[in-house]
Amino acid sequence: MISINENKGFSITFENGWTISIQIGVMNYCSNRSMESVSHLSMKEKIKYFSSSEPCPNAEIAAFKDDVWHDFGNDTVKGWCTPEEILEFMNIVSHRLYEGKDPWKGPNNLSKKQKELLNEGG
Repeated sequence: MISINENKGFSITFENGWTISIQIGVMNYCSNRSMESVSHLSMKEKIKYFSSSEPCPNAEIAAFKDDVWHDFGNDTVKGWCTPEEILEFMNIVSHRLYEGKDPWKGPNNLSKKQKELLNEGG
């Protein structure tokens, strides 16, 4: 399932039950976070400005299933991620064997069985 979040990002829920959130709006950890350039606007105008599909070179990401959130070490979100990092994270979280353990470390952190399945296109 794919959902749009407040016109400033989206989330995808995979068959394994995990959801990834990708956000690029005001107050998210991304280049659109700063409101200095629009400091003269009211808060309502700032939110409208930053949630109006402004392009952004990076995004804030998170992953969760039920009440369990992925822990990036010091937060449940990771900011300023490039498109390539987002794709890598999506591929790991979407895998049927993903269990929420250190996916950001990539394939080097997977079990032997998980690596075999990934290599087989499992």
